[in-house]
Amino acid sequence: MTTASLSRLILRNHTTGAKDFRRDYFDHLKSCSRQFVDGLETGEPAASQTADQAYESTPVQVLNRIFRLLEPYAIELNRVTAGSGFTITTSAPAFSHERFEGQWPYNSSKMVQIYRCRFASMVLSASIRVKDDSISFYLLPAEHAIRQSEAEEEFGPLMIFSSYGDSGYSRFGDSGKALWWVEGKPLTDERFERYCLLFFDHFVKRSQRLALERMRAERY
Repeated sequence: MTTASLSRLILRNHTTGAKDFRRDYFDHLKSCSRQFVDGLETGEPAASQTADQAYESTPVQVLNRIFRLLEPYAIELNRVTAGSGFTITTSAPAFSHERFEGQWPYNSSKMVQIYRCRFASMVLSASIRVKDDSISFYLLPAEHAIRQSEAEEEFGPLMIFSSYGDSGYSRFGDSGKALWWVEGKPLTDERFERYCLLFFDHFVKRSQRLALERMRAERY
């Protein structure tokens, strides 16, 4: 999916941050979700589909921006799939203190402050977490979400936004704010939006596929 296909109109009457809602991207997700609902009714799975200036801000601000970008899509998709049994729940960003085990005998375990938001379906949990100088994106089986960082460390991130470069770039811009990178490239506004939407798109499609497989298995 190209970046151009993710751009256009504003959706009105939503929560703060809905001004960034991309109607054409939502239309794409909505079409996939309608195919998913049709698949529930017919018992057949929907056909699979393929898929500036460096951004400066603190990790907490970046995660808040990610949540504001993605939350309206979850709200609208729930409207599209209402009555199907498929729902996406959202957990706004919040702080927690979690224990990380060190490597014995060199490092002892320690408590670390985490800032995290979550989008969850009946089968998967999309967890986006701030730890140290990075924001990591995880996709976990729903039953493991309660384990929080332990499960995230076990399954590993699908994507990382880092506040440092892979080639010794300075972590800070002239203003003293962290400069963000993804896959060794500056995290521009265009990349920020595209990577976040592709992560959410992957979460939704995989959730729908797994949910349909589970429903069909329970039927037989």
